[in-house]
Amino acid sequence: MKLDEAGQYTLRHMLETGPVLLLLLGPPVPTARLQQLAAARPRLSDAGLRVLAVGLDASAPETSGGARAPLFVVDVSSEVTFSLALFRATEDGAETELLLDRGGDVRARWTSNMTGGLAPPGSLITAADRISRIPVAAPGHGGHPH
Repeated sequence: MKLDEAGQYTLRHMLETGPVLLLLLGPPVPTARLQQLAAARPRLSDAGLRVLAVGLDASAPETSGGARAPLFVVDVSSEVTFSLALFRATEDGAETELLLDRGGDVRARWTSNMTGGLAPPGSLITAADRISRIPVAAPGHGGHPH
C-alpha cells in the first residue's frame, strides 16, 4: 500500500490500481447496502474494483444500532464533504454512488431513488471492467499559465 507524504492512503492511490466505486452516504445510513458491498468486497476487489464510502453528514458513517461501519467507510475533511455533496441532489435518497475511472473522472452514477436503484455487485463488476479499458487522458494544462 502506497502512502502520501502525510502517511495516508488516498483516493489517488486507490485509482492507480483501477476504478473506484465512491459511495456518498447521507442520513439515514443505507446499512443493507453497506452490508451487501462488504460481503461482495472480495469479488469486487478480485475484479479490480475498490470501494470507498464517505458520509456527507456528521452522523453518516455510524450505522444503525451502534454497529460498526465497514472499513471502507472513511472520514474526510469538511472541504471534501462539501465538494462531494455537489454530486448529490435532494431527490437522490440516502445514497449516491459514483464509478470513477483511473483518472478520477465520473463514468457512471447511481442513486437509491432512481429507477432500477443501485447497481448490484455483478453489474458493478461489468461496468468496472468496461471502464478499466478506457485510456486515461493526460492531465491538461488549460488555465494554468506559466
